[in-house]
Amino acid sequence: MNTPSSPHREQLNPSLAWATYLLASAWGPDETLPAPSAPAEPAEVIKLLRRNGVPLLTLAADPRPPARALLSSLPFAVALAEDAANLARQEAAFAEVQAAWAAAGIPALFVKALGPAPTFPYVSGNLDVAVPRLQQDAARKIVRDLGYVELRHIEEPNKFLLRRHHLGEIAFDIHIHGRVEWHTEFLDTPAVWQRSGFAPDCRLAAVPAVEDGILIALAHALYENKALKLIELAKVIYAARRLAVDWPRVIAGAQAKGWLPGLWFALALCDRWEAQLYGTASLPDALRAQAEAELAAWQRSYSGSLFSGAARAPVRLSFLRSKQLFYAKMLADPTLAAAERARLIVVHTVYGTRLRLGIRSQRPMLVALDGIDGSGKSAQAALLAHAVAGAPARQRLVWTRGGSAGLLQPLFRLGKQVLRRRTAASGALVSPDSAAPGAPTAREAERATLFRQPVVRAAWPWLIALELGLAYQWRVRWRLVRGDVVIADRYVLSALIDLAARLERPDIAHSAPGRLLRRLAPRPAHSFWFDVPAEVALARKGGEESSEMLRRQAAVAPALAAELGATRLDATLPLADLSDPLVTQVLRSYFDAHWTLINALVFSNPRPLPANWQEDTAP
Repeated sequence: MNTPSSPHREQLNPSLAWATYLLASAWGPDETLPAPSAPAEPAEVIKLLRRNGVPLLTLAADPRPPARALLSSLPFAVALAEDAANLARQEAAFAEVQAAWAAAGIPALFVKALGPAPTFPYVSGNLDVAVPRLQQDAARKIVRDLGYVELRHIEEPNKFLLRRHHLGEIAFDIHIHGRVEWHTEFLDTPAVWQRSGFAPDCRLAAVPAVEDGILIALAHALYENKALKLIELAKVIYAARRLAVDWPRVIAGAQAKGWLPGLWFALALCDRWEAQLYGTASLPDALRAQAEAELAAWQRSYSGSLFSGAARAPVRLSFLRSKQLFYAKMLADPTLAAAERARLIVVHTVYGTRLRLGIRSQRPMLVALDGIDGSGKSAQAALLAHAVAGAPARQRLVWTRGGSAGLLQPLFRLGKQVLRRRTAASGALVSPDSAAPGAPTAREAERATLFRQPVVRAAWPWLIALELGLAYQWRVRWRLVRGDVVIADRYVLSALIDLAARLERPDIAHSAPGRLLRRLAPRPAHSFWFDVPAEVALARKGGEESSEMLRRQAAVAPALAAELGATRLDATLPLADLSDPLVTQVLRSYFDAHWTLINALVFSNPRPLPANWQEDTAP
């Protein structure tokens, strides 16, 4: 093992120099490593570490004075507090899952855990947890019953992503693995289970043996992420310096699954990157020499080019070179029969092409959110749209209201002018003393006078039906044709509630304009009615609406909601208590039936659920 060489460190930009200096505490701290001479912005160092998947809590106890000075800065103090809160939140969320699994006799293993502490892999985009393959469907079922949505449109074979939401945001993601694979198995999964054990600082799940942990980290970096991050380099150096690694077992593990050339390449990349960043060599000399000797000509040349210029992190592999490694692995895997090799190559090629071209086929869905003014429709619609967009799925939030179309405004202004002239002549205008100009009472009095006119009462429902019917064709139906998820903040039910209350016609849904509106509107997959007392709605609107009109809306809403088959939701509940189950219900129904012809052609439809799985799952 070589000692640090200062010239190597001086060539790094300040942010990378300080990031790698702090990172050395993962396997040290090495007092012989000099602190960078140039200062760096703490926020930039934090950003670099996070971009490279480094858990800041691993670095928090670094005793070296320069490190303590940087870690005690305000940005680092805030970032460390955020990491601690994130770790605690994820541990609590997974503890609930693990307890349910344990009750069903399902063990768990953190796929990407290797060390150093904290062992819980809280910085991953989702928590990767393996369960025995024969129990993977049971594990999925249990997690769903805890209120998670399975994002089946982005699953891979034996890998299932489930998500819990809170107020439209991602509360927790768990990625259930039945095998250690990325389209094809990279390790002998049963052997990984046999060699696994618990880490001293975490008993929630087992962790792989150090040899398997190294293989998982390097395979995931090269074959899945197509990039080597500082966290992978740190794991390799930590294992080489602090743990008793059986390197022949590492080599045998990669060879057994056909990717030994990829392992040699990954080890060579780590060795060269460590030399560039630290001027040291942590891998055993014999292993380094063997890795260099085993490199193909293109690997030797390409690895040299990756580290020929200024140091950067992460180190990204080209798409072409990563695919070259992947196909070589599938062709060389001795555990695959020829037919299975051919199938995997075809499926992976088509699947990868779809991702490369950005082809994202999805089925449409319309969700209607209705209720009286002040019932909370818009807030819930925004949270639902945010959750759908984060899935990710294409979505469109559509707001409509009868009488809001620009083409109708000149007609409305003309009608009001005629009305004012008539009422002025008869002395029937609202008295200025009865309400302040523009106040709800004054506005409602003017509208009530207008809607007492026979011609207005006869024409208004037809105008609304035609206005909204045309709006629905472009803003809703066309989006559904495109395959979007459309979330309607106010839809047919809200329009009928407004008409029924305004015209005092509870049977408006059965009138000719009411039937026309219903025929013109695409049928929603989900229709929700937010039920709230008029007094609560008035308080939420801050007195901006007429209390009389809200009471009329609340009176006609239940019957109209029943007529249209809308599901009642108690809109007096707290925001999260209403949003979280709503998001879960909508997304679950959407992704459980996520099948399209285009996806079938590119092998991207998720596999069907086991028999009676959905029926048995709690809502």
